[in-house]
Amino acid sequence: TYIRSLARDLGLASGSRAHCLSLRRTAVGPFSVEEACLPEDVREEDGQDSAAFFKYLGINSIKVNETAARALRVGMPPNRIPELPDISAGSVLFIDPLGKPVALLEKSGEHAVYKIVFDS
Repeated sequence: TYIRSLARDLGLASGSRAHCLSLRRTAVGPFSVEEACLPEDVREEDGQDSAAFFKYLGINSIKVNETAARALRVGMPPNRIPELPDISAGSVLFIDPLGKPVALLEKSGEHAVYKIVFDS
């Protein structure tokens, strides 16, 4: 819903020129403003637990060995990576041995396809 547009439309419907002086978003999906932080407060080590963020979105993660992580980072077809576990359905985030995100894959038909590949 576009709140500013709604205020304008209500104003026009009532014969006036209503508008919003301010508007504050308090949540986006499962994320609330109480849980938010400023970009300058984010530390590099905070990104190590990316799996928690994706789990919050309903995406499971699987830790893979360094060989599989390297293959994923260069975009090798998932079915050609013997160390990679099978994805049954939906999206899966693969995490390297240090806990850093490697790639987000999604099962599409019979094959897993890349959605995101993360920098190492």
